[in-house]
Parts: sequence; structure tokens; C-alpha cells
Amino acid sequence: VVIGEGQPLGNPVSFGGPEDGVNRFFPKGSTTSLREAARALLGVGDTPGRTAAGAGLGVAIGLLPLVPFQTALALVLAFLLRLNRPAVLAGTLIWQPFTAPAILAASFAVGRSLLPDSPAAGGKLAAFALGAALLSAAGGTATALGLYAVLRRRARRNRAPSVLQAGGQA
Repeated sequence: VVIGEGQPLGNPVSFGGPEDGVNRFFPKGSTTSLREAARALLGVGDTPGRTAAGAGLGVAIGLLPLVPFQTALALVLAFLLRLNRPAVLAGTLIWQPFTAPAILAASFAVGRSLLPDSPAAGGKLAAFALGAALLSAAGGTATALGLYAVLRRRARRNRAPSVLQAGGQA
């Protein structure tokens, strides 16, 4: 026997239901709207530094050959470091099926140029790991610095009052 909004017999009608999750996060009388909560979760309105650092971290993780763990690692670090989560996730998308061979080849080439050639498998693995780490650090840093410069310039341009707003002549 079922009553109310599909509630089993014995549970009050107010227990659960389709609006239960929404009411827990937005109780009646709350001033937080769903749009404001989504903006906070997505990091909309973050500073240029947090957004650029998030993208840089995402690229750095995306350049590492940790394919099944890239997204999870990126999200954990984004929450821990309080970085812009969409920017971190967008940065991890650098690792795609059509870019992966080039990233792997570049990692190996960088590592082999820094470590002497060793016929042992351990030497080749060490060269690859070193190359991947250096490529990751360089790519993440370049992304963060470049994006920070672009976002700061854009923020200054958007804040600058126009000549007409300042009361000047056009």
C-alpha cells in the first residue's frame, strides 16, 4: 500500500519526496537561490588568480600520464586548494586521444635529452617520468601565467569607466 508521494505505509508524507533534496539545501525563508548556489559551486566570479591557477593545475595534471585518475585528482586538488573547478577540469581536457601520442612522445624526448641513454627498462622509465614531470610543470606554469595576464587585462578593461560615464566629452 502506497500513500502520498509514493511513500510506503508508515512513513509520514513529509518524509522524502521529490523536493526533499532541494528543501534541505534551500529551506523556506532562505535567501540563497539555486542560481547563486550554482555560481558558488562553479566558481563563477572567482578572481583571475584563482581561475588561472585552476587552469594551470588542470593542464599540469592533464599532461601527466595518469589517464584513469586525472579528473578525480584534479577535482580533489581543486577543492583542497579552493581553485576554480571548471577551469581545473577544462585544463585536464588537454589529454585527448588525438593529443596523447604527442604528449607521450614529448615527455619521452625531454626525459631522454636530460638523462643519459640507458638500455635498461628502468632507465627509459626514469627518463619518461622525468620528461612527463617537467612537461607538466612547464605546461601548467605557462597556462597559469598566460591566462592570468589575459584575465587581469580583461578585468581592468571591464572596470575602466568610459569617457561618457566619467562626464567627459566624446
